[in-house]
Formats: sequence, structure tokens, C-alpha cells
Amino acid sequence: MATESVLSSDGTRIGYRVVGDGPGVVIVHGNASSSEDFAAVAQALSDRFMVYSVDRRGRGLSGPQGAQYSIQRECDDIEEVLEQTRSPFLFAHSYGALVALELVRTRTCPGLKRLALYEPPLFARDKLEKLMPSFRAAMASGDHARAYLELVTGLEVLHGFTPQQFEWYLDNQLRPSPDWPRIVQLMEATEKEAAEASRFSMGSWELRTAPEIMLVIGDESPKFIRDSADHLIEHLPHVKVSVLRGQGHAAQTESPQLLAGVLKRFFGAGE
Repeated sequence: MATESVLSSDGTRIGYRVVGDGPGVVIVHGNASSSEDFAAVAQALSDRFMVYSVDRRGRGLSGPQGAQYSIQRECDDIEEVLEQTRSPFLFAHSYGALVALELVRTRTCPGLKRLALYEPPLFARDKLEKLMPSFRAAMASGDHARAYLELVTGLEVLHGFTPQQFEWYLDNQLRPSPDWPRIVQLMEATEKEAAEASRFSMGSWELRTAPEIMLVIGDESPKFIRDSADHLIEHLPHVKVSVLRGQGHAAQTESPQLLAGVLKRFFGAGE
């Protein structure tokens, strides 16, 4: 994959990976992840689309979150990427999907035709407020593995593991791996993003940008995710819905071909 970047409105460099050929698809990952977690999805889309997989600020190819971090800064970033790449399609996951919702609610993105949202966590506030004290305590002591465990346990996104199995996986497989420094970076970006997710509200459901929208849901995702999806369906009556059978919140790594197939059908219809 090639890499490119754009300067956001506050001067922060936002990097992204590029693969494929065809109409542009921008991928925006969620919390505790980066563009690397969507590499298989990007590759699967690349036979029909030019895929721009963003590293959101605070990780990977991009600059720091910054002292004035907010979801509006994230909107600035994605707006710049969409403009530079002239992409008509946007796919966003989890916290990244909250950014995408805020983008289309508050900005005019005239070139954006279709938006796919994978499980935006509208109703994560209670869970985040409950888990963040233990997460912060683990981070303060430098125990990034414990912080990661607190995060995924509190959000019920253990991806089929028990807490004990996930702790073993962290200690015995992930922490000794070359990927561990990236995980540390993702944990360090979590607190500011969790604060923004806790405050998130659509406010007015009048969208300034009106692309066709598809909501992607895993049928094994936790209740607060399904409640969030129901709320979106209620307030965005024309939204399309695609259910990933046998999947939860991480189909991008657990079943990337399945997820890519759903996106191909949705974006391909808009070519």
C-alpha cells in the first residue's frame, strides 16, 4: 500500500493508506484501532475501488490528538481527506462512525454520495463512565494490558473470549508481539475519545449533507450497540440496514470478506 497525507485545519498531518483503483472509498476506524486493522477490508475492496484508509489523529501515520482535541477536529480531518481524494463513499466504524454522523450533521460535503456506518455507539456513555476510572488507573500505572482489558470488558466487545482468556491473550500473545507498541499508542488515544463519545448527541437530526446511508450491525453485538442501531433507524427513516450474521463489533478482523462484500454491494450501486 502507498501512503499519502493531508494537513487538517489546525495543521495536524492526517495520513492514510492507499490501495486499488476506481471510485474512492474513505475508511475511518474506531477507538482502540487504526488503519492496520482494516487492511484486509481495504484489500478486498481494492479490485473495484480506490481505498483511502485513514489513521485518525493520535496514531500511526497521523499527528497527535492535540490539546484542543474534539470530535469537531476529527470532522475537520475527514472533511479534508474527502476533499483531497474526491471520494464519493465513506465507511466508518464505531467511534469513527460517530465522527461521520457529526460530519454529515454539521458540514456540507457535496461530493459524498453514500455513507456506511458500522455500529456507531450512540448509547455508550453509561458504560464509559463506569469503566473509565479503572482504565485511567491502569494507564497511570503504565499497565496498558490491564487498560485494554478494562476497555473491552466494560464495552462487552471481547469477541468470543472470556475475560480470563482475553487476559491470557494479552499477556502471552499480544504483549510479546511486534504489534504491542501500536496497541500502547491506541490506549493512549482512548481517554480523549471516550470523553467525546460520552458527550455525543446528534442534537438536531437535520443533516446538512444528505448521502444515502447504510447501517451495518452484527447480530452478536452487545445490547447498547443494538439499542443505538434502533435509535438510528427510528430517526433516519430512509437508512438501509445490513445485518452481519454471526458477527459482533469486529467483523473487519474476524470476517473481512463478509464486511467487504456488504460494502461492495452498497457502494457499487452508487458508481
